[in-house]
Amino acid sequence: MNARILKTFFGVSTLFALCCGCFNVVIAQTALTASVKVQPSVEDKTVYKMTEVPPKPSCGIMAYLEYTEENIDRPIEAKKQGVKGNVFVQFIVEKDGKISNIKVIKGLGSGCDEAVVQCLQKAPKWIPGMQNGKTVRVQKTLAIAVR
Repeated sequence: MNARILKTFFGVSTLFALCCGCFNVVIAQTALTASVKVQPSVEDKTVYKMTEVPPKPSCGIMAYLEYTEENIDRPIEAKKQGVKGNVFVQFIVEKDGKISNIKVIKGLGSGCDEAVVQCLQKAPKWIPGMQNGKTVRVQKTLAIAVR
């Protein structure tokens, strides 16, 4: 089989082969290749303080606060000392509704702060906040009652 490249049209080499007395046209190779760089998607890590649609607990805020009040394991030391009040926490509601970066802004001490953080880590997911039609990360601040 004799083959040779006769012409290149628009970056495509055309190979003509002589087989059994007739010409067959075969695309041999592409000289012009599209070099497309695929960039890995960069996840938006922006944390919003306010959004068009704010995040909210999937069960509603009142039910969420009741959940936290009922599920906080108040330390024995706090019970003995009669420590009660509100622990102010700040956290981020992630795009999937999970809570992350839980920080105590103003605590009660006597182990109550740690108990609130542990309760929030186990708490139900939230409905994430929305900005421009997309789910976004939102910072929230709550006062959690310790009784």
